[in-house]
Amino acid sequence: DWPTLKPSFAFGGIPVWRDEVVGELPESLSIMRYLGDKWGAYGEGADRYHIDSILGMTEDCFRSFISLASADIETRVAKLTPYLERAENLAAKADSGFFFGNSVTVADCYLFDVIHNYYGPIPETWELVKTFPAVWRCVKHFAQLP
Repeated sequence: DWPTLKPSFAFGGIPVWRDEVVGELPESLSIMRYLGDKWGAYGEGADRYHIDSILGMTEDCFRSFISLASADIETRVAKLTPYLERAENLAAKADSGFFFGNSVTVADCYLFDVIHNYYGPIPETWELVKTFPAVWRCVKHFAQLP
């Protein structure tokens, strides 16, 4: 019964991760960073700052999507394009099938989530993603991971 349980969750909502190390950890990006660190997908040293910058850009892209829920497709495409240009530059530099470095990171997880699950179901934005070859390569590569 959610109304009864809701007050017991940190910040009064979900998602929440619970384990013996962090106790209760709210918010999806905090959970993603924690699990990435735990499983070796959050980089080391200065790499974390680069991964964090990709997470920040992806969060901006996601918030842009949410704010455009009722916008026409031309507006959505216009707002998505600058984020894809930035992601293209990152993916082209890595040239590995990942957005940063030579292995999967939380940045790949979050970018894939936003591009595939939010923009992907809209045919026009999905076609736009395909016009950015390095981004498209990363999306396809991530989708094929076990």
